Amino acid sequence: MATHLRIAAALTLSAVATAARAAGGQEPAAPEPWRVDAPAVERIPTLDGILSPGEWDGAAGFELGAQIDPGDNTQPSERTQVFMMLTAETLYVAFYAHDRDPAAVRARVARRDDLFVDDYVGIYLDTYNDRQRAYALFFNPLGVQADGIYTETSAGVASRHYEDSVDLSWDGLFESKGSVVEDGYIVEVAIPFKTLRFASGEGQLWGLHVQRWIARRAERDSWTPVRRDISGLLVQMGSLGGLDDVFSGRTLDLIPTVTLSRSGERLEEDGLHYVNRLDPGLTANWAIAPHLVLSAAANPDFSQVESDVPQIVVNQRFPLFYPEKRPFFLEGAEVFLPAQPSGAAIVMVDTRTIVDPDWGVKLSGKLGRTALGLLAASDAAPGLRVARGDPAYGHNAQFTLARLRWDVGEGSAVGGFVNDWRFADASNTVIESDGSFRLSDSATLAYQVGGTRSRDALGVTTSSGFSLARLTYDGQHLKAILSDKFIGDGYRNEAGFTRRTGIRSDLGRLAYDFRPEDQTRLVALQPYAIANYQRTSEGFLDESYFGGGLDAVFPDGLSASFFTVVEREYFGGAKLVYRFYQAGVEVERFKRVLFSTYLQVGGAVNYDPVRPVVGDQLQISADVTVKPNDRLSSEFLYLKARLTDSRTGERFYDQDIYRNRTVFQFTRNTAARSIVEYDSYLRRLSSSLLYSYTPHPNTAIYVGYGEVGFNDYDPFAGAPASGYLPVQRTAFVKLSYNYRLGTPLRHQSEARAAAISRPSRRQF
Repeated sequence: MATHLRIAAALTLSAVATAARAAGGQEPAAPEPWRVDAPAVERIPTLDGILSPGEWDGAAGFELGAQIDPGDNTQPSERTQVFMMLTAETLYVAFYAHDRDPAAVRARVARRDDLFVDDYVGIYLDTYNDRQRAYALFFNPLGVQADGIYTETSAGVASRHYEDSVDLSWDGLFESKGSVVEDGYIVEVAIPFKTLRFASGEGQLWGLHVQRWIARRAERDSWTPVRRDISGLLVQMGSLGGLDDVFSGRTLDLIPTVTLSRSGERLEEDGLHYVNRLDPGLTANWAIAPHLVLSAAANPDFSQVESDVPQIVVNQRFPLFYPEKRPFFLEGAEVFLPAQPSGAAIVMVDTRTIVDPDWGVKLSGKLGRTALGLLAASDAAPGLRVARGDPAYGHNAQFTLARLRWDVGEGSAVGGFVNDWRFADASNTVIESDGSFRLSDSATLAYQVGGTRSRDALGVTTSSGFSLARLTYDGQHLKAILSDKFIGDGYRNEAGFTRRTGIRSDLGRLAYDFRPEDQTRLVALQPYAIANYQRTSEGFLDESYFGGGLDAVFPDGLSASFFTVVEREYFGGAKLVYRFYQAGVEVERFKRVLFSTYLQVGGAVNYDPVRPVVGDQLQISADVTVKPNDRLSSEFLYLKARLTDSRTGERFYDQDIYRNRTVFQFTRNTAARSIVEYDSYLRRLSSSLLYSYTPHPNTAIYVGYGEVGFNDYDPFAGAPASGYLPVQRTAFVKLSYNYRLGTPLRHQSEARAAAISRPSRRQF
């Protein structure tokens, strides 16, 4: 532990010195000629999805000239024009996406963030011009929005779905309107600068990407060329200028919330016990400057109205991860990520560990090349989990989290975490240093190192170290990953997420990305091999596997994959060797039906310490989404996990999960949604109904009902029963309003729209 703490401290101090030397350097230069200067204008457009005569006069205009998928910077199949201009308070963008077959354009009246099966256009704004993270804003042909924070992750996949690296939990206040016209579609956008966090001052440049997705062809077009021999999207950005005089004042968002609910819960077999609750709360986000936000919440709104997507939970050796959805934690959440987030990263902060906070305070933002995040919260949940006679009963757990990150070059950064957790007489402290360095256009090195110290309620102290080194190479054809991860036996991070401790894991992956010149039948083919060797902290072999696979991308939204592996695992004192096979297919070529599935068969371990044996497994995941019209969407999800004894045929477990999620979108802001889910293993049936009106982020009305029950099973007796037994019922009304001081939520162009005659649908 002490060695790891010294290493973490030394690396953090080195990072400070490096950042100080870099602070006097130049900002990353824009790759000429990929720069656009948005002119300042006085006349602002009416947002109606129509390029009216004179509205966009004087705007900077350019076209998307590079097809980057499936083509390799080839000519796009359709023409896309983009226009940009600004006032002191707002950036205006218009897209004219020409299409020779407008009837084939996919456009639905969808909820926010649910447009990626449609055609869409989008922009990436790196408002600090540091090539680390960027706002990602997308719009379908009807102006439906999706937005989030894009973070570079290691690539190495056959198809570059950049949206997979966008954290869609961030929602910004901006406006968009779109319309399908006789030769394509038009989208007009107004983005208030108050919505963004950015560096202000004379001579500022923002990183800029502009892209278009043509769904029926699985085609991605880009303003700037994106080379496959360069790892990362942000380092290949163009630049947006003309930002010298944009608004840089202070804003205050006040978000009062109130939830009225009536909940019934069956504690034993004596019926449902109902409780009526009124939960008011207030969250405030104060932009001290365009680059720094202070958030505070009193009795904050930490409720969710959307359930987690189900996962197979039976026979899991390690815990499962669930994403954060609660509004307070989402402001500045990207600051609390490691320098190069990936599936292999050690998760330092998982805010879902803060279960039931009474209050929270957070400061997040960026000062020059330094990003910072401070979070404090008081969680009542731990004190309610212990028995009433326990001295810790009724006490709150106190979380204090601190994060710093320094940019040390284009696409490189170093940083550190300090996490502190206190509950009654117990405590946990974590110190960490991390970094990511671009060694070349294609190679990146990332690391994490640190230590933890914990004390339990009896005063027993434990400590441990942890480390991660990860080298990735993402070239034109060759893709490679090498990593080494160590987590000690005594590792604890009460604010993070940990699958397991006491292991050292070495992993290698090698792939070759083949793309034929003639892509009429095949777009990309990527064979790969992967190997892992994992030991306990004492040096004994715990798990190892070696396998290979093949990913294939075909034209018009069809992809397939195959994977097989031989695994050797030690569990319950037994050495277990087995092989399994996995195959998957994804179909997105049809306008009204989407389909994806994977099948896994072969061997698997029964993780029962009393009977640790290898059995025959069957795992199925099938997802079908039907969109009979532009407002109705119904998703059917089926998950299956079964394991049987290969000698006797006895079933260790057999779990089927059926889930349907149906949404009818009356307008962009109003929807009705139902979810019905049945788990055959638990014999649990859950259902929910929700009406929502969400005109703006954090401004909403929700009216909902949910119920959980068991079919032919009594969970209290743990035995079969006849009929249906409800155990939970909840009805609620949730209201929230985002009041932004100094900035009305309706754009001023809407207020004066009635005074301006509606222009004809004329091409620009």
